[in-house]
Amino acid sequence: MAWKGKAIGAGIGSLLGPLGAAAGAYVGHLFDENSDADRALIEEALVRQQTVCALLSLHASAAGANGGTNSAKQRRLKTLEQQLCQDAQLEAFGGFQGTAQANLTVEECAGVVQCFPPEAQFFILRDMISVCSADGLDDTESQWIQTVAHLAGVPSNVWSVWHFFKRPNETSERSQ
Repeated sequence: MAWKGKAIGAGIGSLLGPLGAAAGAYVGHLFDENSDADRALIEEALVRQQTVCALLSLHASAAGANGGTNSAKQRRLKTLEQQLCQDAQLEAFGGFQGTAQANLTVEECAGVVQCFPPEAQFFILRDMISVCSADGLDDTESQWIQTVAHLAGVPSNVWSVWHFFKRPNETSERSQ
């Protein structure tokens, strides 16, 4: 509980006597409550921003799983950035450079995925697959994503999304 506003309010109010001190403490209390609420809003926004950054790094790491990236994957990453920022009610970062800013290991990516409930893991894996599928999902990317899911302990029922992207000749169209 914050005391700064109450103390200042009571001190200034005491110049007007005991009732002034009480009124000043009350006004200071209102100031402290607003400060706490503002801090809570700022902390919530920071958590949303950190979550979006972690997810973008995860997806960009997936894009570079086979050793590089290309314009199709960069476009998909940019679309994901815009969607994630919109969902989190944040401004788009604009400066996110995909794999240039993503250097997460498979283990670190699994750690990020583990932080989310199974319902969210489905969407995270779907988005990772869609990034890799932007130019066609190769065996290296497929193995990388499966390793992340295995290390994260993702439930097998989440893998229903995998079969959607594994069908031949339609993979890259679905990632858009």
